[in-house]
Parts: sequence; structure tokens; C-alpha cells
Amino acid sequence: MTVWFERERLASASIATSYESDLQERHAVILVGGSVEARARMAGELEGHALSVAGVPTAFDLFRSIATQDFAVAIVDQGLAERDGAALVADLRQASRMAIVLLCDAGDPDGRIKGYEAGADLCLVQPACPRELTAAVRSLASRRSSQTVAVSSVWICDLAHWNLAAPNGKTMRLTSKEKALVETLLAQPGETVRRSTILHALAYPENSFGNRALDALVRRLRRKAFEEAGQELPVQTVYGLGYLFSAPARML
Repeated sequence: MTVWFERERLASASIATSYESDLQERHAVILVGGSVEARARMAGELEGHALSVAGVPTAFDLFRSIATQDFAVAIVDQGLAERDGAALVADLRQASRMAIVLLCDAGDPDGRIKGYEAGADLCLVQPACPRELTAAVRSLASRRSSQTVAVSSVWICDLAHWNLAAPNGKTMRLTSKEKALVETLLAQPGETVRRSTILHALAYPENSFGNRALDALVRRLRRKAFEEAGQELPVQTVYGLGYLFSAPARML
């Protein structure tokens, strides 16, 4: 495979000059998932053709990255450890105007179909031909020109790793109670969650003691967000009813 890839890399160099006069800036590409070696190999190929490439291992890292930087194209490995590739494509399509390339396993046409249905611009069988991948990414990048919708207001909760990322990309580690609170609020995004529902999720008693404990938890989490993430936590008090998470957010 190494010999094949090197042969393809050398052959792809012949198409580079035809693009150089048309591309005045380095379009940003982000690689998601796959092994460290695979990301490094793809990055090396793409960076040789006036593309700026970043690589991240998880969906959580992806959304942290796009909160602070614009990318023209995302290349997503179907076999993410913590998330189905097609599901990530669907979330990414809602959060961004990036072009999306999904790398699928050979012999899995259903995976490619799911990718297209989720919103992928292109589904390629991996290992992808370097020349084809480079040409596809450059074409998609030129059309998209790093246009993304506003994702700067999106909070990301990584339930598997107990992390909450602010729109500025800074992350704070959640305690078990904080995680349960955020998860309960994000289960009803933009809606008021009644105190009784939150108390039940936290295993707090439905009495004055439980209510005081809930209010104290919210205060601590707000303070943590300001101190560790540098942003105000968008958890609003709805007096007499409960709390709501008022900003756009996504659970992973």
C-alpha cells in the first residue's frame, strides 16, 4: 500500500500547477477520526497542494475547532470510535456550510448511501486515491470558500468524557451532578425544564432542601463557566418553574 500511495502522490503532483494560478489563499481543511498515521498521511498529501490541514481524533474536538476557526472542507472517517460517521455528518451539516467528504469502508454501499442521505457532498471508499481526494477537496473548497454559518454561539457537551465546551473553544470538566444537570437541560433545548424533572434527574428530594441544593449547583456551574471558560453560562432561571439552557447547544 505504501508503494501504491507514493506512486499516486507523485502522479498527483502533475495536477498541482493547474490549480496554483486559480487559488490565491490556502483553503482550510479539517480531518476527523481515523488513526494518527492516516491523518498525517492525508495531511501531507493535501498540504502539498496549497491546502491548510488540521486533524482531530473525535467529534467533540471537531466542534471545538469549528467554533474558533473557519474550514472549507471536513473529511470525516466513517469509523469514528464514539460516533457513527453519518450521524456526525448530519450534525455538521446543520452547524456549518462546510463541504463534507465521508470516507467509507470498501464493500459498504449502505454506509455511502447513509452518508449522502445525511448530507455528505461526497463519499469515497478508503483508502482514497490521493489524486481523487486532492482534486475533490480543492474543487469543494473553491466553491465553499470557507463559508460557515454562525457556530460561535454553540455550546458542546461531550457526555462520554464529561466535558462542556464554550463557544470560544475552552473546555471545563463536569462533575457527575453538573453533567446530569446539563444533560437534563439539553434534552429540552430552548425550553423550560421544570424543577421536579431536574430534581429527579439529580436524585435530589422534592422539598426545600432539594431546591436549595439545585440552586447552589447552578450557581457553582455558572461561576465555573466564567472562571474556566471565560463565558457566561446560558442557564436562565424561570421563576416558579425551573431552568432553561437559552443558547444553541449540542450533545455528543
